Amino acid sequence: MKTMENSLKEALKGKQVKKLKSNVCGGDISETAVYEVDGKKVFVKTNSDSGARRMFEGEFCGLKAIGETQAVRVPTPYVIFEHEGSSCLAMEFLKLNPLNNKQAGWLV
Repeated sequence: MKTMENSLKEALKGKQVKKLKSNVCGGDISETAVYEVDGKKVFVKTNSDSGARRMFEGEFCGLKAIGETQAVRVPTPYVIFEHEGSSCLAMEFLKLNPLNNKQAGWLV
């Protein structure tokens, strides 16, 4: 049985992979985790649903297109890969801070 660390290492052609945190908040659709790959933090989403790969392909393309506009900062998508029957999307980890009430006020 291949570990997620080994699958990620293979997908990113990395040398050292270490899991830092599981179940990072941000959604209910996929399982999430943060890994360190060769000294860089990588955010990984995993989903075993039959349409997950297609969903991740759309997300990958969307993140890439938004990033190219340079209008807002989005994580750089790295790779979509398979692990133990699940589809996975690896992308740049961005440390995000929640908005305070004043910052969020203009959103409504």
